[in-house]
Amino acid sequence: MGNDTALRYYPSVLRMALLLVAWIAFLAAGFWMVSLSANGDTTYAVIGYASIGVCGLGGLATLWLLMRRLIVRRPWLVVDACGISCYLGRKLRTTPWDQISDIAIYRQRLSRDNTQYYLVVNARDESAVYKGRAGRLTAAKFPSVRHAAGYILLGYFFVFCTRAKRRIILQRIRTEFAPELAHYHIFVDEHERDL
Repeated sequence: MGNDTALRYYPSVLRMALLLVAWIAFLAAGFWMVSLSANGDTTYAVIGYASIGVCGLGGLATLWLLMRRLIVRRPWLVVDACGISCYLGRKLRTTPWDQISDIAIYRQRLSRDNTQYYLVVNARDESAVYKGRAGRLTAAKFPSVRHAAGYILLGYFFVFCTRAKRRIILQRIRTEFAPELAHYHIFVDEHERDL
């Protein structure tokens, strides 16, 4: 619609660095437990070696992702004149404005104190629904997003995904892309939905 503005959201390097510190702490705890097993207690040895294996691999993967994010800075969420693009699987998938019916934030309650939030772009018709392996698994587990053309975890972008940060994302989409939203009759839901 002639709008040359683009919103770009990049993965949080600070969040990945904090995750790496956590992996290193658990790795150190594994080495400590192995050192306690020198007295002949095999329970500490088994738990320690398991911690070293899991946390060592997790730490290496996190370190690799962190270095990749620092070297190759590309956005994981882009909102521009073409539509909304987000990483699904290993590639950036764009949903054009004319295929979007509504945009909303969904919440997934993992426990009483832990909730994850997703920006979900729902498709206008079945042909635009994301049908990759991750999309099929998500739709089977969470029927409320079976019409999603795209979705992305907002925790990638913020260390703490506060209500204010979530509202700002929707507000920026609503204000900077108002002509597209009006032209294609796209509803941006201000209320968070349950996954």
